[in-house]
Amino acid sequence: MMKLIKYDLINGGKKNAVKFCAISVFAILVCHLLSLSFENKIQNGLLELSTLSYGDYIVYFFSGMKEFVVEKDKDFVIPFIWMAEQLLICSLVFTYPIKDISEHGTINLLQYGSRTKWWLSKCIWSIFQVICYYIVVFLTIAVYTIFRGRFQMSVHSSIFRTIDKVNITVDKLQFKQLIPIVLYSIFMVICIITVSLIISRVIALLVVCIYNIVSVFLMNELLLANASMLYRNSYFIEKGINVHVVGTLSVLLSVLLVIVAIMYFGKYDIFQKKRD
Repeated sequence: MMKLIKYDLINGGKKNAVKFCAISVFAILVCHLLSLSFENKIQNGLLELSTLSYGDYIVYFFSGMKEFVVEKDKDFVIPFIWMAEQLLICSLVFTYPIKDISEHGTINLLQYGSRTKWWLSKCIWSIFQVICYYIVVFLTIAVYTIFRGRFQMSVHSSIFRTIDKVNITVDKLQFKQLIPIVLYSIFMVICIITVSLIISRVIALLVVCIYNIVSVFLMNELLLANASMLYRNSYFIEKGINVHVVGTLSVLLSVLLVIVAIMYFGKYDIFQKKRD
């Protein structure tokens, strides 16, 4: 099992090196966007703060959008940043796990003789990619903050109230508050690789994208993506999505998908799929 995991971490990791660089660049662009908005508000006398903190940049990066309410004379603002984040996470697992079946993965599968271990290794690799994604984002924002802000965990609610008209209820960021976001991302990648195995990668990506889009319009605990938007997260706003419910559901559904995939993979005709 450990040899399989090591193989996946090395072989699959190489394929994602460029993507992690792109993720780092994306994080810098988002931080710069907040800096520009902040400076504009300062110049217009709408804010009296001197600088942004690490906590401000993190909250903005994972902000998403506040609850969608249909109102006349009010334009719908698409949460491009949040949607791009989800696509970047999906891109990390979109190719390797399933494509590996038609490459060296078949040799490994025959060598180790356990389909369950082989699939669990792919699941562990996918979860590791999610963790690496967040590490890259946190470190990139930390470096940006050192040069452009103040490295503090404090969160200035006045910034988000002025820029996005959202009342943030926390004044200090704690990383445990971000756990529901990570758990949803893990559920999302497990869903991607499971549907890719059973149907196809294109359908898997389509299912996740539709699910995320529906979550933008409907604020509900059953739409787990809501908790990945801090502007809807009960840790950060009043009457937000219950993150304990979402976190629990994310774990349970991830485990369920792994079990379903293992049962399906037990009957999976690898050589027929390779010929197809």
